[in-house]
Amino acid sequence: MNLPVKGATRSMVVVPEDVERWFRATAHVGMPPVYVREWLGEVVRSHYRLLYSIARGYCHDATSAEDLVQNAVLSGLKNLTRLREPMSVLAWLATITRNSCLEALRRREASQSLDASADFIATKVAKADNLDDGTLLLKAISKLPEKLGFVVRMRFLEERDIEEIACLLGLRRNTVEVRLHRALKRLAKDPALEALKDGRL
Repeated sequence: MNLPVKGATRSMVVVPEDVERWFRATAHVGMPPVYVREWLGEVVRSHYRLLYSIARGYCHDATSAEDLVQNAVLSGLKNLTRLREPMSVLAWLATITRNSCLEALRRREASQSLDASADFIATKVAKADNLDDGTLLLKAISKLPEKLGFVVRMRFLEERDIEEIACLLGLRRNTVEVRLHRALKRLAKDPALEALKDGRL
């Protein structure tokens, strides 16, 4: 099942020379300069769909998902000096977004472990009424290991091809294909996704 993503960008992450030089500098003090912040903002705008889909997989409403993405981007900006390779900024932002979502879950379900929180969410989804296939799929993807869920989001939510995913993540094509296969195999076993059991993703 392929989720339509209207207006999804297919542009690659471009790192201008001045931004590359800034990252290569041995010392950074204070906030990044304007041109670096503008570059990060452009990356976020171009790939907002992907970051939003990660957050949406962890919460039921759109407003909360948008807030989670905003918080993740602000966190990324504050910690930009920790990013070693600017070309990996998309995967880095995705990780921050996911961690922000997990932290929000921990605060909301402080008395439960992370696994118990995931089970709690899965139960709520299974019992919810009027959930479309797309929402069910996002919930199922959110339960995958990060490296598997990321390739699924890029392939089916961002509608990127295998070569592009491999280039963005700095992986070999075969590695992306293996991760995608493993992810789909796990999704096919999710009881909430009957369509996936028939291999109709």
